[in-house]
Amino acid sequence: MAFEPGERSVYCSANPHLLGQVLSRAAGEPLTELIARLFAEPPGIHRYHLPLSPTGAPYLGGGIHWLPRDFLKLGQLYLDGGVWNGWRILSAEFARRAVEPGVLPEEAPGAREPSATGR
Repeated sequence: MAFEPGERSVYCSANPHLLGQVLSRAAGEPLTELIARLFAEPPGIHRYHLPLSPTGAPYLGGGIHWLPRDFLKLGQLYLDGGVWNGWRILSAEFARRAVEPGVLPEEAPGAREPSATGR
């Protein structure tokens, strides 16, 4: 490993994309159905869009499109410790740790380098 766990924040969109395919195979159902059943339906999220990879699989590396009111439901889910209307969606431990301070994005490698536009 290049860094100790928690020392630096490094984003890689291939990881969540790969995880989506692993979850789909482990569950034995298409990822779109798994996401709908476990994530979208419980809090009543009905209008969302997942981009597709070149193979047609949902791409979890970024770019999900939600309505603002549905995105706020995600915040409420964390505020309620991973529970939505009495239904546990996330473990309490995950909900707690996901909002703990960690390595700030500005501390990530390359974060202070100017963009191509100079901003």
